[in-house]
Amino acid sequence: MAGERVEVVLVYQSLLGIYGDRGNATVLVKRLAWRGFDPVLTVVEPGDPLPDSGNVYLLGGGEDAAQISAVRALQADGGLHRAVERGAAVLAVCAGYQIVGNSFTVGDNDDVIEGLGLLDVTTTRGPVRAVGEILSRWQPAANGGGQVPLQSRLRATPGQLFLEENRWPQEQTTPLRAATTAIPGFHLLR
Repeated sequence: MAGERVEVVLVYQSLLGIYGDRGNATVLVKRLAWRGFDPVLTVVEPGDPLPDSGNVYLLGGGEDAAQISAVRALQADGGLHRAVERGAAVLAVCAGYQIVGNSFTVGDNDDVIEGLGLLDVTTTRGPVRAVGEILSRWQPAANGGGQVPLQSRLRATPGQLFLEENRWPQEQTTPLRAATTAIPGFHLLR
């Protein structure tokens, strides 16, 4: 594997980079290089064809209008679907995660926007914004063995994620502050 070329594709940074998501690309490329791979970073913006030759695709966070623009451009392009069908990995954070699901809601009217359907999940707005630290314990799939130790992380999202057919492993979450008590007991690890 040493010297093997790995193409990391940063998708629509101008739309899906609200949280400094380019840092994920920078860290991934650096870590690949440390491990002897030959990483190549490809940055693709809306209007450019999305290569389906990448090994890893990174989609970051964005506001509603940017998220809608990004999903429509990705639907029209088709490159991400072809890449995933070929076996490429996707790291999708925040809006990017919602985009790869079946649908997500936006705006005051909770308008439903069709996603890419790469994950069989939907995202809707919760009754209150879920903000704060949570403890999580990863629950592997029934055939995946035991539990993983507790992990602490920050969550700030207005959405609730629903598994369409309970096909993915879940985590059990425990709020650490009163501000997070509206978080349902189970969520996908994102």
